[in-house]
Amino acid sequence: MGYDPYDDMGSALKDLVLSKIDALVGEKPVLHHRIAQSHGEELTVVPDHFQWEAHAFALPPGSALRESLNRQLLKIMASDKREKIIKRYLGEY
Repeated sequence: MGYDPYDDMGSALKDLVLSKIDALVGEKPVLHHRIAQSHGEELTVVPDHFQWEAHAFALPPGSALRESLNRQLLKIMASDKREKIIKRYLGEY
């Protein structure tokens, strides 16, 4: 199985629709959003996932925002707000 990197999601989706590639791997919410925008009738996202990826915020050393940011992120992750935020910015996935 080969691997071809793409510079942008639009080109990769276009090649998938044109059968130039067999599959596309990407972040699930992003794929759902981009496919819903322009390829909803032609493509679908499989329900499985490969791995969980952690994302992070960068702050300067000793930032006064660190504790507040961490507390708010923990609240969001412990509630249904995370899904609402994703839907707000990326649509239904």
